[in-house]
Amino acid sequence: MALPETDLIHQYHNRHLLAFIAVLNQMKRGNTLSFRDLKKQIRQIAGDDFGWLDLLWKYLTENQYENHLFSISDDTIEKLSNNTFFLPMSMPEKIYLKNVLRSPYAVLFLEESLILSLLDKLSDVSDVDFSQIIDFAGMNSAPVFDEGYIKKFRLLIQAIRQRQKISFVNTNLHGTKIENLDRIPIKIEYSVLLRSFSLALWNVEEQRPFKVNLERIAQIRLTERISDTEYQSAMHMLKNKKEQTPILMRVHNKNNLFERISLFFSAYQKQTVRIDKNTAEISLFYYQFEEDEIIDGILSFGSSVQVLSPEPVIKKIQKKLCAADDFFQ
Repeated sequence: MALPETDLIHQYHNRHLLAFIAVLNQMKRGNTLSFRDLKKQIRQIAGDDFGWLDLLWKYLTENQYENHLFSISDDTIEKLSNNTFFLPMSMPEKIYLKNVLRSPYAVLFLEESLILSLLDKLSDVSDVDFSQIIDFAGMNSAPVFDEGYIKKFRLLIQAIRQRQKISFVNTNLHGTKIENLDRIPIKIEYSVLLRSFSLALWNVEEQRPFKVNLERIAQIRLTERISDTEYQSAMHMLKNKKEQTPILMRVHNKNNLFERISLFFSAYQKQTVRIDKNTAEISLFYYQFEEDEIIDGILSFGSSVQVLSPEPVIKKIQKKLCAADDFFQ
């Protein structure tokens, strides 16, 4: 569909456009739908706020769709083919994709031959160096993945998708090798600040979640498949391990602290409320076993971060601060 490029992502790429596409793909060849009924269906799927639809309809009416999947008049749309309608990429999206394909992370998900083929198709897209736009100061250097790491990463993705347990050997910070048998892999997490991946798992025997750095695990084997009952049970118990009350922090934006806090806690679910230009309150959601790690992270930012709740976390922070004062006296 030859849509105008200007502000395409902001104006068109939203839930209402996705609902518009869904309605089109539900139609059969020869079906006709009035504009009023189309808006009614979109309203049922995605809500009322779709003022852009009139502009899009006007544009489609004046510029008939290129490969004749449907025909649009002043007030009706007719499906001319049973083929599926896909939303074409805008130029900003193509530029972004080109940068993604050139990043060191692309090889974790795609074969090199496919990356080269896609880059060839994007050869006419402008080169935009994201390093000139995004400030990477304070982050670890960009990683380089060898064949062993790529194989390990893809094997873990396969285990998560196919719901298979895994066995592996984990080397802890002290260099001790620990064998882990039949763990349930949940998801792979990424730290923007550290530029590293970790794996979240469920320990069936101990009925608890835990995380390991992908760099420290080896000898991964896929074992038995996880039944729907066992998987749902593990997910239910995992949910119960998540703290019901988030850590609420008030952050004062000194020395670009908003950005540094976001990077440091990038692997956690967050909600941010701006109080004023230089102050924000951040709610950090976490699992019980992550609490000590989060507290140490908060303390590393000094007095510019104030923890408002919950009370048990505040007391733990006070205890750590007192212990540090005693140590340096």
